[in-house]
Amino acid sequence: MRRLAFLPLLMLALGCSDSTLFQPEPNLTVVASDAAQAQNAVVHMVPFTAHNGSWWTGDSGFGCEGSDDNLWGIGPGVINVAHLGRSDYSALNCWALDATSPMGMAFISQTGWVEAANGDRLFWYGSADMGSTATFDLAELTYEMGPFWFTGGTGRFEGVTGEFTARGTLAADFATGTENWDGVISSVGGT
Repeated sequence: MRRLAFLPLLMLALGCSDSTLFQPEPNLTVVASDAAQAQNAVVHMVPFTAHNGSWWTGDSGFGCEGSDDNLWGIGPGVINVAHLGRSDYSALNCWALDATSPMGMAFISQTGWVEAANGDRLFWYGSADMGSTATFDLAELTYEMGPFWFTGGTGRFEGVTGEFTARGTLAADFATGTENWDGVISSVGGT
């Protein structure tokens, strides 16, 4: 029971939200997009990294991924993305209450985006059904989430593919944190 005492704070910090703010759950593929293949594009996977990210608690509530009982929350933030510089991002996490979990809840999904200075957005999605996980070390206040898969975007991110994992540190109040991303992204769209 004690571990559930901080659950509302953790829910707020790690969030999952109403997907109306984000791209709908995508039809995922981890190969070159149809548009790129139609143009006979050569797709190269290049490193995708981001560091010195910070996030804070956003809105939260109940009802995500088709269930009124699931917990959602938004984690907006800023992060330095390779080749993009300082970028805004936001992630919506969805959780289910789970008394057997050390956290008192189980990860369901994350939907998110990062926005370049020119307004181009890159979208991602991952779920437990797809193999994404969320693990926490509460003694060290660290976590790892992912992998998450890129699902395209706007502007130069249209048609991109790839994946990344997020690793971070929680503040003692669970309301803020820092995060680093590591993965790969396709060269489709000129990223």
